[in-house]
Amino acid sequence: MGKAFATVVRKSKFYKFNGQLVKITHISNKNNRVILHNWETEVSEAIELDTAPNRLTPLFSIGEVGRMLDYAPATLRKYERMEILPTQKQYQIGKRNIRLYAEEDIIDISILLSQRPPVGRPMEINRVSKIDRKRVETGLKQRRKEVKKMKPKG
Repeated sequence: MGKAFATVVRKSKFYKFNGQLVKITHISNKNNRVILHNWETEVSEAIELDTAPNRLTPLFSIGEVGRMLDYAPATLRKYERMEILPTQKQYQIGKRNIRLYAEEDIIDISILLSQRPPVGRPMEINRVSKIDRKRVETGLKQRRKEVKKMKPKG
């Protein structure tokens, strides 16, 4: 399968390289080198900048995926808990666990989201309806009069 997104090599972003999680720590145009820090082995290594886009598979955070698909990250996490979306592998980065998505994951998620009905109330109910304020006030006054007539006197 070809890459859906053009790989742009950027510092401080996560990638898969030879099946392992790496983060670019330095890019040197002068030396034509990219320095990668391997999160699994804790070892840094250099690869050629010219070949890096073909050798690195970009990974995207849940926030980046949310922006791409126009969903809040909390919604994607909720859908994952509800098993609407497949459970995404989490990586421990420092003290945090983060979800990282490859291109194929994003494409699969977009297909799943496009094929499912909306969750929650129908859109017509979610929209703020245009209410005629005068009509509501008149109806309330009329209802108050009816209630006063119903109250026993004394």
